[in-house]
Amino acid sequence: MDGYCQISSDLAQVPVPIAQDACAACIQHTTPRAKNSVTCSKAIQYRTLVGMLPTPELLECIKPPTQGVGTELELLIEKTRRTLNWLCLGWLIPDKFNCGCHSTKSRMNEMGVRNPNIPVLGDAERVFVLDSDGATARKSNEGTVDECKREIVNLLEGGENAFKVRKCRYAY
Repeated sequence: MDGYCQISSDLAQVPVPIAQDACAACIQHTTPRAKNSVTCSKAIQYRTLVGMLPTPELLECIKPPTQGVGTELELLIEKTRRTLNWLCLGWLIPDKFNCGCHSTKSRMNEMGVRNPNIPVLGDAERVFVLDSDGATARKSNEGTVDECKREIVNLLEGGENAFKVRKCRYAY
């Protein structure tokens, strides 16, 4: 994982990049059980947060890790269904990745999630659809959001009928 920052789905250990000038929200959301800061081989400072859920307030404090001047490293977010609420996944993260301060031109963001809002609202350049037999996974499709629309609708949204039910239920 050299060169990555990682938010893990493991509730016991959630490595999150924290800037040296951590703001009050970072400190407030760091539990008393937090471990000491450590430095990886790429000289990125991390604080490993233990026994907490990343909240929108904490994610607001995540600064892009840099190595050298103007060089941003990749950000990898694993499946986060248990550690981040849907509002955070569907609104905060795509918003942060599309704003000027976190330009995707100088940084690659990789996310492995089961939330359709991330690739769709985050305007993903590339989507990889995986199939699994329970033991191994294989790539079944790859492309833009539009090219993978069928899989996004069926696998992530619950199918076309689910859209119709939500439209009727919520009066859209």
